[in-house]
Amino acid sequence: MTVRGIREKDGPWYVTEHRVVCADGSRHELGRSDWADWSHSGDLLFSRGSSLWRLPCANENLPPLSEAREIVDLAQYSFERRDAPSSEYEWPKT
Repeated sequence: MTVRGIREKDGPWYVTEHRVVCADGSRHELGRSDWADWSHSGDLLFSRGSSLWRLPCANENLPPLSEAREIVDLAQYSFERRDAPSSEYEWPKT
């Protein structure tokens, strides 16, 4: 992961780029992305913009980034402020 800058105008606070370096030395540049991690199955998951992507990993080899599959695009959704129910204001006693 590389942090390229801090606070773009009308953009994220941190500008982040991810890259995967495989055991054979090959590199996969994800470019600007918000998050990346490995799934329990070994696939590469990453988010870019409003979408979540999956790149299948077989035998510790990643295919080209062009083979990534969009899992979901959340662009149509927005956050809405909601107050927690009053019954949830305190942690349960243990």
